[in-house]
Amino acid sequence: MGEKKNNEIYLTYQKDDLHKICDKIKETEENADTEKFLAFMLSGLFNYRVMPFVQYNGDDLVACAVVGIAETPMERESVLYIHFAFIDVKYPYFWRKGMLFLEDLARSLKIQKILMSTKRSPEAFERKYQFKKSYTVMEKEVI
Repeated sequence: MGEKKNNEIYLTYQKDDLHKICDKIKETEENADTEKFLAFMLSGLFNYRVMPFVQYNGDDLVACAVVGIAETPMERESVLYIHFAFIDVKYPYFWRKGMLFLEDLARSLKIQKILMSTKRSPEAFERKYQFKKSYTVMEKEVI
């Protein structure tokens, strides 16, 4: 990958970067299967549908996003799906930069929709990043 430049966003499949992403996942989701997610990120090397991005400030990982390209089976259109995103709270302005980056990525891939799910308040994503609620995800635990 070469030398990392501060505050630049990089597509990466470097194991060290992917492990740092997994560390961020562990900070937010204690039950996450990061070994499986690591394998999922590495699959992007072969299927060109999973893209892990990182952003550093010095040696500190300050932002990352793992996105995938998926085709919605009913509508037969490709979407950019945000599987995981993290921004260090010390750098809130990176959210805007990151969202603009993902919008540019979608445009370059001729994708017209970005999808994500969240356990946080969807209203914040509507207000800050112009997402809109189009589907509801329902869950039922099966024992």
